[in-house]
Amino acid sequence: TDYLLYLTPSLATDEALFLKIKDQSAQVGEVKAFSIFSLDVPPGITVGDYPAVLIWFKAFGDVITAAELN
Repeated sequence: TDYLLYLTPSLATDEALFLKIKDQSAQVGEVKAFSIFSLDVPPGITVGDYPAVLIWFKAFGDVITAAELN
């Protein structure tokens, strides 16, 4: 799939902001549904280390959605 979920070190609401922090972000996995989905966090990634989350549309290099984590 072309939709990827990332944990990010800051909120990135557009392509330019995400590309600046992409190497500091952690790719969690592929998003295969848009209503209800869950992903296992890969070993070595601590969700609490990242204050935001983002879904990236790889094919078009575009942010689908992003949010701050509480």
